[in-house]
Amino acid sequence: MRKKFLITSLIVTVFFAFLYVSHQSHSIYGGDSGDLVSAAYTGGIAHPPGYPLYTAIGHILTKVVSYGTPAWQITLLSSLSLTAAMGVLTLYSLLTYRSVLPSIIGVASLGLTYIYWLYASVPEVFGLHILFLTLQLLTLKMWEITYHQKWLLFFVFLFVVSVFHHQIILFMVPAYLYFFIQHEKKAVSFVQSARIKIIAISAIALIPLLYFAISIPNLAGYTWEDTLSLSNVIKIITRSTYGSFTSALIILEKPLSRLTDVYAYFVFLVEDFGPMGAVLALVGAASDFIRRRRLFNFHSLIFFCTGPLFFFLWCLYFEQ
Repeated sequence: MRKKFLITSLIVTVFFAFLYVSHQSHSIYGGDSGDLVSAAYTGGIAHPPGYPLYTAIGHILTKVVSYGTPAWQITLLSSLSLTAAMGVLTLYSLLTYRSVLPSIIGVASLGLTYIYWLYASVPEVFGLHILFLTLQLLTLKMWEITYHQKWLLFFVFLFVVSVFHHQIILFMVPAYLYFFIQHEKKAVSFVQSARIKIIAISAIALIPLLYFAISIPNLAGYTWEDTLSLSNVIKIITRSTYGSFTSALIILEKPLSRLTDVYAYFVFLVEDFGPMGAVLALVGAASDFIRRRRLFNFHSLIFFCTGPLFFFLWCLYFEQ
């Protein structure tokens, strides 16, 4: 790995660390912030799927960080996670495209958008999710370069941890399957030679779930369910009483209304990145299509599954 790439990634990380931490919220912003801060501060359980790793780290932060309000302390998990994600994404881009300036511009264009900066400034679970996602991309790139087994083992660990942090990581599965199909022989060889290691790493990745076992006997002051019990924890983890994707009954009555959110998604992209950003993205995609077809397919699957497909399934359309 070129020293120049590491230094560039470090500079980007330091820049965004200063930017995000200095703009953190000192109070409850809205949305899920109150739920997440309450659960982390009291050692309780947040809304499904419970976010055990986030809540456990947030609880530790309230004990070891003396400055600021509990909301600010827990928001460190957002700001520092997304800061690290910026550095990781920069390194991934540098290893992929071998060009410093375009990589910095591309990463900065994401890190300075309203929605990304917002989630770096308030208590939310998406920062940790994005960090896991970018680390997964980096580990796959490192494996593709070196074919060292350790990188795929790290990928397995990150993916399992991610699934029990936030299930939206499952929308990455089609892209991951495509990636491994392109390296079929190496991937099959890895599975055959490292089965025991894969099982062991997966088991280690489940350790954050022990947070639930710790919370139940402690009778925490805040929990999503009325009482803390094994059955209620299972309900939280599986989201059986919380649901997924559908946010309004009208979605069941008018499925085509989901297309409204897909349209809104593309409008949001253009407004957030600007017309020039949208044009540059298309130019970059066209370049990949011509010069790096497999990479284009991989990135296109990520974009489609985590963007339009996710919005089509989730849909935030509400009837007035």
